[in-house]
Amino acid sequence: TILHGVEEVYEKLSRKVLQAFSWVANHIDAVYILETDDDCYVVMKTLYEIISSGSLPTTKLMFGPIQVSAPIHTIGKWAEFGWYLCDVYLPYALGVGYIITQDVVKYIRRNKHLLTHYNNDDLSVGAWVAPLNLTYIIDNDRVTILPNPCTPSTWVIHGCDYELFMKIHQSL
Repeated sequence: TILHGVEEVYEKLSRKVLQAFSWVANHIDAVYILETDDDCYVVMKTLYEIISSGSLPTTKLMFGPIQVSAPIHTIGKWAEFGWYLCDVYLPYALGVGYIITQDVVKYIRRNKHLLTHYNNDDLSVGAWVAPLNLTYIIDNDRVTILPNPCTPSTWVIHGCDYELFMKIHQSL
């Protein structure tokens, strides 16, 4: 998504996510908010089944592929030279696709002026919500990272280009 006033470069993604969450908090009345990367295909039918099952909490939730105690990157694209919170990363969801509840999005919007922006937008969100004592539901099994094969329970597919988007969409 192109947002007014947000430069489209990797190092600015946390600002883009913050601006998007702020907009959602101000304009959308929904229990669950999906954040996903632009190269991901969301299988809406499966996602709807997960959400409508009643198994997800309606507040203080982060659901999706979640990293816990990941080592700090010191080289490469994901290097974080300003990470001083602890000796590993706080739990964070991978941008391939995750759900947070509206109260979490509103917390981020209310506190946006206090939040630290890291290079990795997913890591930034994890740090922003760490004080909230969230329920983390780790769902790695229903997320497909290409070229791995999809399963019938896959709800998000990462690594798609336009042609693959069209092929997946037409096959459903």
